[in-house]
Amino acid sequence: MADEQPRPVDTTNLVDTAEGDREFIRELIGIFIEDTVAQLAAIRDLLPGGPGKELARRAHSIKGSSANMGAEAMQSVAHALELAGKGQGPGDLAELTDRLEREFDLAKAFLLEWIEGGI
Repeated sequence: MADEQPRPVDTTNLVDTAEGDREFIRELIGIFIEDTVAQLAAIRDLLPGGPGKELARRAHSIKGSSANMGAEAMQSVAHALELAGKGQGPGDLAELTDRLEREFDLAKAFLLEWIEGGI
């Protein structure tokens, strides 16, 4: 039997925050996806300039929103990107951005399937 992969999102906090209101949860997921897409695009545009305050700020924003959604792996990578953007942590900015995008894709797919399947 294959090992079961961990869920990319722990929805417990999301359901608690929204008090189980399915439409509110759907709205929160939509905002999360829309904002993250915009933040990642901005980070991609900032990469040629190397580490900097704006890149770190955008990674920080993603770190917070992914924490609110319960996307712990995504939050962790965003934190690493934030530190690297400040010049305070190891890691290649482009590689960390690629990892963050992969984690976002997993979280997004999970959340969309989860909300469509019912809570």
